[in-house]
Amino acid sequence: MNSWTQAQLLGLALALASTAPVQAGAEGNPQHIVLADLGLHVVGVGYQRTVSEHFAVQLDLDSWTPWTQNINFLGLSGEAFKSDISGVVLRARPIWYVLAESPRGLWVSPFGQVGQGWATRSGVRETGPVWALGGSVGYAWLPFDRLHISIGLGAQVHGASIQGGESIPSFTRPYAHLDGMVGWAF
Repeated sequence: MNSWTQAQLLGLALALASTAPVQAGAEGNPQHIVLADLGLHVVGVGYQRTVSEHFAVQLDLDSWTPWTQNINFLGLSGEAFKSDISGVVLRARPIWYVLAESPRGLWVSPFGQVGQGWATRSGVRETGPVWALGGSVGYAWLPFDRLHISIGLGAQVHGASIQGGESIPSFTRPYAHLDGMVGWAF
């Protein structure tokens, strides 16, 4: 990760952490969650902060491996899309809790992610930017008022621009999106 990306990450983390404290809702819901982000293409760590009664923001740092590009799973990618692409991404998302106070219940969330990827092109390891835009709908539980469990389903367009051309391992394609998050709320 270059120094500009590191500075952006640090600035975003500080902005999230320094927002004005929010009073707990009537249910006394926790305002912070440290979480594991377990999606279809990502595994990482994140932080979620409630900023109003029905609204939270989340920032995750993830290892990114688009398995739909690395294997021909159920024929979804086709042999023409096979590569060894991987990377690291930063994902940001607002989360609206529709029927209950944050961080419980039905939620709707758009998201965006950017990062750096690497893959083999013509026998040489190359790098380039990777990205995704999407949205999902899900549900979050808060058993014991501390354990945060959330699942969601949606759609995304994600892509990579690996040096050396627009052919594979570079790609831009739509895919299903699955969110899975487990964390500690406080």
